[in-house]
Amino acid sequence: MMTVPEPWLIHFFQRHQDDDPARPTPTIEFLDGLPDKIAAQIQAVLEAVAAAPPPSFSGGVCLGGLTKPVRSAANPRDYSRVRQYADEFRKRRTVHGQPGSAR
Repeated sequence: MMTVPEPWLIHFFQRHQDDDPARPTPTIEFLDGLPDKIAAQIQAVLEAVAAAPPPSFSGGVCLGGLTKPVRSAANPRDYSRVRQYADEFRKRRTVHGQPGSAR
């Protein structure tokens, strides 16, 4: 008997309370600002990715609503925002007892 795997969990970046007491989640804020039909389409894609086997849809990341075509350059300000998210993520991992990623 073959078992059906559980869907992958979808995690969104959320600010830490020490950095912003409101603890915003930029991606959720972005999705909330979209028309309902577009937000529903994005949600359907996220659920399909989560339900797919591990090799499917690999390599994609959604941060703060940033999008760009594959193999193209993004605005330097956008890269800076993503690096800030990564730095904060590494800092939080280290604070909570998980090793941070060396760069």
